[in-house]
Amino acid sequence: MSSLGGGGAEKVLITLLNNFDYDRFDVSLALTTYAGIYLNELPPQVRVIPIYERPGALLEKLGFQLYSRLGIYCLEKWSARRVITGKYDAIVSFMQGRALKFHGYLLDRGGKNLSWVHCDMSARLVSVSAVLSEKDEKRCYESMDKVVFVSKEAQNQFGKLGYSLKKSSVIYNPIPVVEIQKYLGTASSNGTNPASEDGINIVLCGSLSPVKAFDRMVRVAERLTKEGLQFQINIIGEGPERGKMEALIDELGLKGIVNLLGFMRPPYAEMAKGDVFVSCSLTEAYPLNVCEAMCLGLPIVATECSGNSEVLGYGKYGLLVGQDENELYEAVNQMITSESLRAEYAEKAKEGAANYYSNI
Repeated sequence: MSSLGGGGAEKVLITLLNNFDYDRFDVSLALTTYAGIYLNELPPQVRVIPIYERPGALLEKLGFQLYSRLGIYCLEKWSARRVITGKYDAIVSFMQGRALKFHGYLLDRGGKNLSWVHCDMSARLVSVSAVLSEKDEKRCYESMDKVVFVSKEAQNQFGKLGYSLKKSSVIYNPIPVVEIQKYLGTASSNGTNPASEDGINIVLCGSLSPVKAFDRMVRVAERLTKEGLQFQINIIGEGPERGKMEALIDELGLKGIVNLLGFMRPPYAEMAKGDVFVSCSLTEAYPLNVCEAMCLGLPIVATECSGNSEVLGYGKYGLLVGQDENELYEAVNQMITSESLRAEYAEKAKEGAANYYSNI
């Protein structure tokens, strides 16, 4: 894994590692950078192998510059192989991009090599870049014994890039339903009651990164405010876009209406207070927070992208809208003003959660 920051894939990895049978498996976790808020949640049985001891280490910077500017990977390869020296029955790169690239330096060290894909690869937002060239990405995936996708749509989009799907499979991310539903008692209306004096509580959750497109909801909030509607928007998460988000909130005069709550672990108590859950992502492979919102019975508005569409049953379990900001505005406006619509989609979310996760 690249690091253990506060993203969805990192959260899934922690869940998996905390459910291994350590009487049967000896597990090591290689982190290209030893960093992240989930480090203290690793089970003690996991041996952590940092390739770079801290963010911004000199070797890391030099290796990245050589690769991104000149295509020379020898320093990165040496850095990985000097600390990962043993043979393993299996090596897994748990994400695309950087984790996959460093796995590519260690293929001969694994009896089996597997790689997980947590994104819509066709979007090309997080894979092919200075981190990993298209040529090297293709070489790495073709070298794997198995490529695992977190949704059928993610698998389909991978195939559209011309990659073979013969060695692929789909494994949905684990959802801790029992843990999530412990927080149902802290919920507010969940779409079934009129708005409180503070208005409708709209919740979003995820990393403050460009792919989540939370800035669109800030601009939508400005329009809704001008309509005289009463609401709060609470965004749970942390990330590199915080500064831009804070500046936009101040610029549009929305302080106290749009609130950046920061990272919460777990986020379920705050999510459960919501009346509406919104996902305005540009792309998702398997939107963990949408699934969690379904388990909490929250009415959901989500932009159409492969993962959102799949988990919401292509509109059966949530209100899907196009990527156009006007469509997002119209849908959120309807949810704020219509108690019956919130109640309808709250029931649909519960139905979806029961269908997907009743046996977990």
